[in-house]
Amino acid sequence: MAILSRRARRVIPITISLILAACLLTIVGGRMVRAYQELRNEQRVRQGEAVGVLPWMTLPYIARTYSDTAGEVGPSQARAAVSRA
Repeated sequence: MAILSRRARRVIPITISLILAACLLTIVGGRMVRAYQELRNEQRVRQGEAVGVLPWMTLPYIARTYSDTAGEVGPSQARAAVSRA
């Protein structure tokens, strides 16, 4: 079995710790960004902005995609959604 030098015995654990810390920081940072985006999206929806509705989307497409069986999306709502998008 090879004997590591005294310096190598100090450097290897520090290097592993730094790599682990960088991985954890990346994960936590990614989750923070995602949480911020969700919060921002929720605020936009509460203000009445049509988030996710694009001008090319038709009423039948929106009804089919979002399972709107009762026909809750009316033409006036659609025009308002498209004009805000």
